[in-house]
Amino acid sequence: MAIHRNTNDLCVESVSECLESAKLLIDHRKSDGGIMGYAATLLLMSVVDAIGHHLNVGSGHTRLEVLNAPQFGLGLTPKQIYEVKQWYRNQLVHNASIVPNVYIRAEDQGPIFEFTNSKPTMIRVVQFYKVVQVAWNNLNPTNFEPVKDTVSAPKYTAPPASSPADIASMTTYSTPASGVI
Repeated sequence: MAIHRNTNDLCVESVSECLESAKLLIDHRKSDGGIMGYAATLLLMSVVDAIGHHLNVGSGHTRLEVLNAPQFGLGLTPKQIYEVKQWYRNQLVHNASIVPNVYIRAEDQGPIFEFTNSKPTMIRVVQFYKVVQVAWNNLNPTNFEPVKDTVSAPKYTAPPASSPADIASMTTYSTPASGVI
């Protein structure tokens, strides 16, 4: 990680790190032979969110609508996208879990999402990784700038190039009023 002078460079590095981390999680084998699928899926959902935010496609209901953009081309219905968001993305982000009786599989063949009675019952995380990586590779990273949210971020100017001692001194924090450090 580096100190970035603009949001574009920060976003590109962040997405690239998430994709590289997802690949490491997929390639790692646990003692039971499985992959680290929950963490990989969470990172991939974050990347899809970021790309969706950047491309600003769909109705605006969810950034996961980007899954139907040409870069992904999955052809999901709006209901299926909503269900993927609710059953996988939101559950992993907010609860560190997925809905019972749905699966994350380490399969590299077949559709990314499998649906039963319009509910997503399986995600093939290796296939998901491949599609997200290809979509990212086909974007022009020099233009990757997230769409500005309606909530304003605090104004921040990156400090000038600093010595290691100056950077080390930046690790002193005061506790903000919100209690978030």
